[in-house]
Amino acid sequence: MHNLKKLKYAEGIAVCTFVIIYMVRQLFTLAADFDDLVLAGHYRYHIPWKTVLSNLEDYSHEQNAMFPVITATVLLLGAWLIFHFYVYDRIKDMRIDSYGLVYTVTMLALLFAGVFIFYAFREYVRYSHGFSVQAHGLLRIDGFVVYSLYRKKTVLGDVIALLVLFGVYELLSQACYLVIKKVQPAKAPAGDSEDGFNNAYLLLVLLLTAIGIFATIGAPLPIALWSHSSGTWFFWMGAAVLTVILQSILYTSLMPFAERKQSPEWFGSFAGYVAICLTGSLALCGAANKFAYLNGKMLIMSAVGVSVASLVTAYLRQSMYAENRSLARKVSVKSAELASLRSQVNPHFLFNALNSLYTAALKEGSERTADGIQKLGDMMRFMLHENNRDRILLEKETEYLHNYIQIQRIRIDESQGINIQVNIQPPVNNLHIAPMMLIPFVENAFKHGISHLRPSWIMINLSFDDTKLYFRVQNSVHPRHEADPEEEHSGVGLENVKKRLELIYPGRHQLEIQETAHDYFVSLTLMYW
Repeated sequence: MHNLKKLKYAEGIAVCTFVIIYMVRQLFTLAADFDDLVLAGHYRYHIPWKTVLSNLEDYSHEQNAMFPVITATVLLLGAWLIFHFYVYDRIKDMRIDSYGLVYTVTMLALLFAGVFIFYAFREYVRYSHGFSVQAHGLLRIDGFVVYSLYRKKTVLGDVIALLVLFGVYELLSQACYLVIKKVQPAKAPAGDSEDGFNNAYLLLVLLLTAIGIFATIGAPLPIALWSHSSGTWFFWMGAAVLTVILQSILYTSLMPFAERKQSPEWFGSFAGYVAICLTGSLALCGAANKFAYLNGKMLIMSAVGVSVASLVTAYLRQSMYAENRSLARKVSVKSAELASLRSQVNPHFLFNALNSLYTAALKEGSERTADGIQKLGDMMRFMLHENNRDRILLEKETEYLHNYIQIQRIRIDESQGINIQVNIQPPVNNLHIAPMMLIPFVENAFKHGISHLRPSWIMINLSFDDTKLYFRVQNSVHPRHEADPEEEHSGVGLENVKKRLELIYPGRHQLEIQETAHDYFVSLTLMYW
């Protein structure tokens, strides 16, 4: 019920609702203000209707007020949705792929189009004055003037300001998600911890709803975002967002690469760090000065300031969590070792394996039986001697995978509509990995992907390059019987693996899980130890 993914979609719906209400309110406000302006000009300042019609001949409230507001709102909302659901996560995880590039370009195109249409079509009306003569305490007003604020510099400046707002919103949103994760109870019987989580969750939702309602009702329609009153705020907010991005690059890329002394990867990340720092500082300084001139001193101070702030933040982050992460990793590894041992050496698994070996011996003789017993012994030896280490050779992990799959194949009749495809590339160069990182996904595939009553299939693919491991597991999904004895023995568990990945490979892995009613797909990309 409190799944963060569902919460993110609910958040998107809520933001869209608030923005649409805000737009409708602004349309009514603009119409009322325009009517008040015209009526006051005629009745209060005695501007003849002929002059009013003449001055406003080229002005259309529908075209010059309603159309730009509605169109800009729709386009900017679309840009935010793409940024919120598809772009931000890739920026946070430092992922560069073709889909991310398409999403980013689309988001920027919508952003530029929305701001451009707003300024290109939006026109304003004000009173025109004759000469400065006071008559009866009032300045003489002769008619109306229609004017536009469209400037290329204004369009670019507002695009930068909106990107800053997008970033600030995502940081606040992620802070809320972090609070929810911290108070979310572990899987346990309902009790006080769950009630506390429900209360905290409800309080947070009510607080965010109140903020949304207040902003919807009270916020005025901005004319230009980089104005004298708000420009300073946007500059400092942009500097804060830039600092967060840079410290993330330092923490997830530069520091790990420097520790492993991988020069090419470190140089590429450092080049990206410098490019983002200079580009972001240049954009903020240019927008703050309305692109009238380049303030070199301000640019240097901004770049140096965000660099120092990001470096200090990344260093404090690494120092603060290093000891806790080391302790948590040791506890997690030991827990995974014990859970794995229990999973592999449970009576049901041994009964099935030995019974399958016995049946194979009666049908085929002793060769297949001996091979199966040897593989089972190798698996047990791995569990007892290799699994208690911080890291092992990748060759050992793949050997365990092969043995496990072969044991499963002995007990499964693949001629009865069961298709198992395995493609495991032999590892080279003495690569290392934390133990038991891959097998839980294969266990899960055999547990949920095989049915003797329906066509079933499992596809396992493991490949490597110089820096990364690519692991893919896909299997069919079948409803399990209520009396299934394996239901209580779920192996290491995917949640345990996710936590171990976060602890042992922080910022150096990418795990994607997709599930439908008919298949289950896991994709793990892992940077070597």
